[in-house]
Amino acid sequence: NFKSFKNGGEAEAEVNNAYKAVDMNRKLSLKGNKITDIFTCTSPETHVYDYVLTFTQKPDFKEVAEKIQLNETGAYQRIKKTEKRTIQKSVILNIQDAEIKIQSLDGKPFEIITGEAPGIPPKNPQIDEKKEVKPCYPLIVRIKGNNMRLKTEWKLLNR
Repeated sequence: NFKSFKNGGEAEAEVNNAYKAVDMNRKLSLKGNKITDIFTCTSPETHVYDYVLTFTQKPDFKEVAEKIQLNETGAYQRIKKTEKRTIQKSVILNIQDAEIKIQSLDGKPFEIITGEAPGIPPKNPQIDEKKEVKPCYPLIVRIKGNNMRLKTEWKLLNR
């Protein structure tokens, strides 16, 4: 579904067959200088849910992090200098041009894992070997349980 407004818009999608017994719904809205992203996953079974954001600037947190080793497979293996923060209900972080608030709509604690990875797309010498590839900064919100209900609000600055 997509709705257009005078000062923004709203898009919503759901999928029920990407993972066995997991229903997912995502709703994004833009109103003026604020983006709201509500992402929910529900299942009768317990899962580890990851909500991933990728930044071109390193996010700035007030919360103290502990260094961890991310022992995951696939694209997660590219993430280095990993740290974990345990968040009780919500967190506010800053990047150069936005303030971002991430909150658990269920009030559940969650983990935020951050690190550094090759830029997107990773350097491909067949395409352009002279192009400088800058790092990107993945942020993984991880919740363990039957459900994940997250709300992320981006307040765009200087707009």
